Amino acid sequence: MDMPQRQQLPEYLKQLLALIQAGKLFELQEWIAADKNLNAPKNSDYRARPLRVVVETGFHSMVAVLLRAGKWNEDELAEAAELAFDNRRSDLAELVLSAGAKLNQISFYTICKTMDLGMMERFLRAGGDPSRDNDFASALSQIKARPLLRFYRTFREEFPALEDQAALALHHAVRNEQVRWTALLAWAGADPFRPVPYNEDDSFPVDPECSTNAATAAIWTKNLEILKVLRLKPSASQSIELLNKAAYNSNVELFRTLVKDLKPGQLNSSVRGSCEALEELVRRSPHWNYWTHVRSTEGEAENLQCIELLLDAGAKWNPPPDNLRSMRRSILEHDSRYIVQLLRLLLYTPNAADIQGVLELCRSNTLIDKIAETDRPFVGEINDLRKKNRAINVSGGAAKMETVPAAVDAPRKRS
Repeated sequence: MDMPQRQQLPEYLKQLLALIQAGKLFELQEWIAADKNLNAPKNSDYRARPLRVVVETGFHSMVAVLLRAGKWNEDELAEAAELAFDNRRSDLAELVLSAGAKLNQISFYTICKTMDLGMMERFLRAGGDPSRDNDFASALSQIKARPLLRFYRTFREEFPALEDQAALALHHAVRNEQVRWTALLAWAGADPFRPVPYNEDDSFPVDPECSTNAATAAIWTKNLEILKVLRLKPSASQSIELLNKAAYNSNVELFRTLVKDLKPGQLNSSVRGSCEALEELVRRSPHWNYWTHVRSTEGEAENLQCIELLLDAGAKWNPPPDNLRSMRRSILEHDSRYIVQLLRLLLYTPNAADIQGVLELCRSNTLIDKIAETDRPFVGEINDLRKKNRAINVSGGAAKMETVPAAVDAPRKRS
């Protein structure tokens, strides 16, 4: 396939560009005095645009002369100003702005690279949008400079769009496990619960139902340092939402952080008075190493730790009866030792689990056989509990949710 040929430059343009690149100021003034053409043809290569080329030279006087002489459109002026900012030549940028370039048309990311906080403020006051192309978030994420944090802290209340951008930058730092920058963004006030788009190239505002946030990203990293520097202070509803999400990957430290400030009534928020996060943990299939396809005992231990944290905090397990069959299938995928540990936690944490639900969960010869492999006495305990519960039902004393009372004198062991 033939490559497209570069457009041939007119002779006058070759001469004009040559004297600009050579820095021949007097010859340029003579060119202008002779009223010769200063503009490139439409659709010319950007490298052949006189105003851009003169800014590239950095020759202040020549830039001023060409600006005064030409009739430059908005796009040409904006391109020249952005190039001046990109080259860290604020003096040339000021010349182009004074010639009519609109500051709010320039990339805010480019302006942020100059670290000129005064110019950044001018951009905002000129009506510039820091969230266009997520420029400020990109600057925070890529430049990582304290002056940008200072700028954010100063103007965040006056220009709320900065809040979205800081939250997006925080999400990026957490997702990439950049501990130091996460700490600095959190210190500056970036909100770990503020909704941001899943795709960092997507724009604001976002649909809260189709969004994520830095706190959620922290769940998946399972990085203790990230959780520490985020200093999460969630509301009760935010804690419950995070708990339910954290249940998918058994984030022990996050569970410990969230559970400590929650009351049992907040934990058990389902219509059945059950803890949804606990239900999710109980139904978890075994953890497998993605690369080796070997079962992860560490992952299963973490799952049990999270269950124990919830139970100790007052969480209750009372799932809908229709869910018990699928839960049983998932539990059967585990080894016998894990199954015994799980069921003992449910049965022998006082007032935590619905007796009938646990007994229905155990209504499987396969499950009973697996329990017997590790803990045969426990099979007897389950059978005794089943007889006792049957007697209560016959006598008409069954409650809507009958839980195992504290008087049950059996160990809640995890050995």
